[in-house]
Amino acid sequence: MVDWLATTKGTDFIDSSTFVKSLGGNGANVAIALARLGTPARVLAKVGADPHGQYLIDVLKHEHVDVSSV
Repeated sequence: MVDWLATTKGTDFIDSSTFVKSLGGNGANVAIALARLGTPARVLAKVGADPHGQYLIDVLKHEHVDVSSV
């Protein structure tokens, strides 16, 4: 659910030396959209016990998505 976007100008993903991480995945995107519209939203998922997993939880919490089932 973490997308890595290449940011080195003039290169493709393989040759890029810099990247930006972004929350991705249909479920997360829909949950965030619903929460932004004022509809309660919850994500039921498993994430790794690593920085990527914590990043996902932090972004969802910031967007007011219930992560109590993660």
